[in-house]
Amino acid sequence: MLSEKEKKQYIDEVVESFYTKAINDIFIGYQFKKISDKPDNLNQVLSDFNPHLLRIKNFWYQQFSLPTEIETSERTLFHAHDKLNIRRGELGRWITLFKEELSLSTHKETQDIKNKWLHKIEKFEKAFIKRYF
Repeated sequence: MLSEKEKKQYIDEVVESFYTKAINDIFIGYQFKKISDKPDNLNQVLSDFNPHLLRIKNFWYQQFSLPTEIETSERTLFHAHDKLNIRRGELGRWITLFKEELSLSTHKETQDIKNKWLHKIEKFEKAFIKRYF
């Protein structure tokens, strides 16, 4: 069983690794340029997204009932994405990349949180489909 600190570390690692790939992904990378601190950079780096990453990490901490610095809700989540005009295929790509990222961890200690995370991703995918498509 992971401690609270270890769960947060795992969440941080997954989020940072996912964003490192997603921000320059050929299909969805352009969406991230819309929220980058340096949108004109051809190749985005993780540090261009520090304020966003803090919100995302705290969002996931909250999903796992861990202490957060920033409170978020589904309403806030959707409001943040409303202006992006996400396409169905882009949502699918995000889901695929995130699931791939979770699959990279093969440590037994992370299996429980990983399974819960996959379930939460499916829940959010359904909610996004209902709202946007």
